[in-house]
Amino acid sequence: MKRASVPWIEIALALTALIALAATARISAARQQAAAPRYDTHSTYDRHAGGYSAWYALLQREGLQVARFERRPAYLPSSVKTFVLAPSASPPPLGLAASPAVHYKPVDYSSLAAWVKSGGRLVFISDFAPAYSALGLPPIDKLAQARDEALPISLSWIDARVRAIAGSGAARIPWSAPARVVPVLGDSKGAVVAYYLFGRGRIIVATDPMIFTNAAIARADNSRLAFDLGAAGRQGIVAFDEWTHGHDSGDSLWRILPTPIRAALYIAATALGLLLIGTSLRFGPAVAIVENPDRTSSEYLDSMATLLERGHAARLAIRDLVGAAIRTAATAAGVADSAPIETIARRLPNGFGGVRREADLLDLGRLTTYVRPTDGELLRAARVSLSLRKEYTRDGPIGIGRRPAAAKRFR
Repeated sequence: MKRASVPWIEIALALTALIALAATARISAARQQAAAPRYDTHSTYDRHAGGYSAWYALLQREGLQVARFERRPAYLPSSVKTFVLAPSASPPPLGLAASPAVHYKPVDYSSLAAWVKSGGRLVFISDFAPAYSALGLPPIDKLAQARDEALPISLSWIDARVRAIAGSGAARIPWSAPARVVPVLGDSKGAVVAYYLFGRGRIIVATDPMIFTNAAIARADNSRLAFDLGAAGRQGIVAFDEWTHGHDSGDSLWRILPTPIRAALYIAATALGLLLIGTSLRFGPAVAIVENPDRTSSEYLDSMATLLERGHAARLAIRDLVGAAIRTAATAAGVADSAPIETIARRLPNGFGGVRREADLLDLGRLTTYVRPTDGELLRAARVSLSLRKEYTRDGPIGIGRRPAAAKRFR
């Protein structure tokens, strides 16, 4: 048995293609790393010092349901129980590309307010309060030094182990804020973290965004505070806003398609994949199809019968059968075959055993009047026609239909 040769050329080409793909991916990753922003983005996608990816990973590791929300707040679903919004008012440093970040419009804050009033929990992290906000945010002023070492004031909902936080922001909620605002963490200048009830929901305000960045979340008790802010997500999803950081998923064609159509496309793609696998891979040895050009007479008869049945030729077949029987009966009765069938039947002599076949001949005439005869009526016409021809044909073969003369047949 001849051993199959190893396709070294194909293997070498495949390895070369894999190495080229790996090199391309590495170069692309290096370019993305070089093009990444070096300023504080407060985005969960950012793994640099000013990003929030460590906070996102912390909540994931602790078993909370976290997600990134890349749409406007009007599309917030009811499954989201805590929404973290950290807009940035600081422009990128000089020499870097312009920030893709955008800010909420008044209509966005109105949508967010409606979501909170229906029972949502908003965590607003920023060192400024929007000029127009339907959320009723308290004033945020620059009151402290650049170093933030706030201490707990109220332990209403945060863990008792949060004893101090370390940040670098100077913004505070002044102690002259409305009485509805409950301070949680603060110093002599004002509150760094506070909350207030809003409809059936709650709004938590943190004035120092640097507390939750990748560079500072491990300092003091910042990570415990970050966990407490998302702990309500044990009853739902904690969603981090990414739309204000330039990530917009939008409404794609796939999103707006109805669920049944998407399911049908999934099924069609699966079927196409199975078809490609079935046509590309061989699951058994090749078998040659043996063709037998010889056909038996029974196969010919079966195929012709099927063809005639599809063409609804039963009525024509009955007419041919009856016509052949009438011609034979007319010859036996001594009249022309163009005479009425009743005349031929009256003059028809007795058959074998002295039996008259007048009724059978009239029955054949009745069968010719059917527009759509059944298979049973066709078989009855064939039996009666052949029986009559056998009895009244004195000389010559018995066939169906007109037969040409011998001179014409062999011309």
